[in-house]
Amino acid sequence: MEITVPRGAFEETLSVEGVVLQENTTFVLRSAGSDGLSGCEVNLTDFCLVPALCADYNCTSPEQWKKNASAKFGQTNTLCCSERYCKDEVDCASDESGEWRNQNHTDGSDTLMGSTTEQCCLPNLCADFDYCKDPDRQNKTGTGIRGNTAGHCCEDAVRSGTTNSPVDVGSDAQSNCSTSGVKCEPANWWTKKDDFDDILGSTPAQCCDAVMCDDYTCGEDTKYLHKDGVQGNNQTMCCTPRKCQNHSCSSHKLEGFPFDAAAPRLGSTDAECCQMKACENQSHVCQPATKWVHKADVDASNLLLRGDDDDACCNKLMCSTFSCESPSWRPKSAEDLQKDPQGSTPEECCEPVWCEDYTCLPDTKWYKKADTNTFKWQGFTHEECCLPIYCSQYETQFPSKWRRKQDKSAKGSTEPECYDPIMCAHNCPNDNYRCLDAGLVISPNAANISGSTDEECCMAPPPTTTTR
Repeated sequence: MEITVPRGAFEETLSVEGVVLQENTTFVLRSAGSDGLSGCEVNLTDFCLVPALCADYNCTSPEQWKKNASAKFGQTNTLCCSERYCKDEVDCASDESGEWRNQNHTDGSDTLMGSTTEQCCLPNLCADFDYCKDPDRQNKTGTGIRGNTAGHCCEDAVRSGTTNSPVDVGSDAQSNCSTSGVKCEPANWWTKKDDFDDILGSTPAQCCDAVMCDDYTCGEDTKYLHKDGVQGNNQTMCCTPRKCQNHSCSSHKLEGFPFDAAAPRLGSTDAECCQMKACENQSHVCQPATKWVHKADVDASNLLLRGDDDDACCNKLMCSTFSCESPSWRPKSAEDLQKDPQGSTPEECCEPVWCEDYTCLPDTKWYKKADTNTFKWQGFTHEECCLPIYCSQYETQFPSKWRRKQDKSAKGSTEPECYDPIMCAHNCPNDNYRCLDAGLVISPNAANISGSTDEECCMAPPPTTTTR
């Protein structure tokens, strides 16, 4: 549907009606050359969309499509019609004339669309059977004669003799093909015999040769199955279309083209029926995720991005944009990055720093983790390379001089790290040590002595001197 805006239109209201086949249809401005539209504002407003009714639609190719009574809205065969399959529409075996038989479903006829005998059935050709065994009967003259009984396929035999008169000759048998009014029609079924003017007969079977599909070329073998031994001379009579909807793509990387019931795609090969899957549906690309990231699902033309490899569907993640900031990693050399430049993790883009080059200090609070023949410790911090020595594992040999610190997480392996000193004297005299032996006194330097026993904190009183 197009809206034509006349040149020079200004504040003009235009009306147009048409069928829109999709709910998400968009309008695109088409400018014919340099017509001064740059800088102009074009407003399209008041669009009214109403559903198109299937009741107003006539199915195209009515021999292959019929109205779907349950369909409500649409204007295509897909939305408003149902496919007519030969297997549901025509029972060739019930044909009383005996001229037709059902097709073998192994040749694809189970999905053959049609609703007429010519579209759905194979002819019973008298030439394929031996019905005329009576010596007074002979095969009817002509090619392409259909039937499955002697009555269909045989005529009275001609006696040898001077009169050359047939047995039980009827009046029609004496008619000449050229004068009997017989017509070899339709032209895609019959053609005149070479001696049409000279032979007796009054039917197409007697006067005409059948036009056989054997001489008809359907086209590409991948798109059509040829019907051999069938009377006809057009694509409908002689060829069974091979539809892509019945083809299975040979690779998990491929998917079939969308099915269009109004114009089915023909083919039986991947090249004809399959396309590369959209990148968003390719599960094997962009792996590992640390080296590749998916491109946008659509390209610059707003079409699905298709492909089956990393280069088509993914962008590279490069180590050149990754920072090895952790103490346990350092940047790879330029030579190593040139060999494998992709990545987004320390393992891919950096070299490890090993604890063997790290010193755990102070050694009274930490000891080095030990490497083994099969494992090396990585890192460059106390937490990564060292194990703590907790005070809870250390016992002093001087419990009268030291009191364990309250911090249970304290680290160390010495008295100053794990204990508080017990002093003989304090700033507050009430807290000073009191000698248990009455003959002893606290040492004058008690504030600088650690201990909590007479031996550690007390001394004999100095001798007293008297002045005379």
